[in-house]
Amino acid sequence: MDAHTLALPTDDFADLLAAAEAHDHVPPLSEAYLRALAAGGGEAWAVGEEGLAVRLPDGNVELVVHPRARRRGIGTALWRASSGRGAWAHGDLPQARAAAEAWGLHKTRELYVMAIDRETALRGIAAPEVSGLRRATYAEAVADFGAQVVDAAWVEANNDAFSWHPEQGGWDVPRLHAAMDTDWFDADGVVFYLDGARVAGFHFTKWHGQQPSLLGSGRTVRGEVYVVGLAGDYQGRGLGTPIVAEGVWHLLRRGAGEIVLYVEAENAPAVATYQKMGFRVVESHALYTT
Repeated sequence: MDAHTLALPTDDFADLLAAAEAHDHVPPLSEAYLRALAAGGGEAWAVGEEGLAVRLPDGNVELVVHPRARRRGIGTALWRASSGRGAWAHGDLPQARAAAEAWGLHKTRELYVMAIDRETALRGIAAPEVSGLRRATYAEAVADFGAQVVDAAWVEANNDAFSWHPEQGGWDVPRLHAAMDTDWFDADGVVFYLDGARVAGFHFTKWHGQQPSLLGSGRTVRGEVYVVGLAGDYQGRGLGTPIVAEGVWHLLRRGAGEIVLYVEAENAPAVATYQKMGFRVVESHALYTT
């Protein structure tokens, strides 16, 4: 069985992605890989309409096989064609773990999805208060300093906060603009702590709208703690919980019934902080590498 190379961008695999998500209860491709499919910026392979693999420039791959076509070697054909250095397993499901073992891969990274419901958040997360720094939304900061100054300051704070992170670190302003160029971006949903024109901390929220609940049955309105960070000079000052709370309260005021976030499983202090606030682990995503 052979996989063929796809020309990107493409929108030919919506039915495959929907079928896999309905079966597995987790989206098979993450945001960066969906962006690569829709706009280019990666490579992709397919086996008919039954299987798809996308590889980003970092060499990591995400694969999806239609539920009705599994256990036929399609995933293995896609993995071989991609020549990937690693594969993400969203939900870290048993069949994905078995495939990784068969391909000689080992789990080297794990992300937790944590979630909190509206009632728990309202009871357990205090409205934030800080002194010595100004709270401003992106829209307010731009009105005061201009977009060029604000975007540069945001990137500087981001790269300081995430110098260690493989995806979030090393951004430039065009990369920030790409992250903002979405149908869900809300200039009032980005909250800064400002020290003059310098960004001391930021909380970039994401609005999902109606989604299947991760905490129970049925559907709910979901928001996300998308990216939250503190510049190095402002870490250790007790600002972590308030800057998280800023975004949570923005999402609550907007009507979120459920709020989610992603965190590195090995970041025990952050996991403990979120648990103390009332978040709990609801999903796990794992990277398997050679």
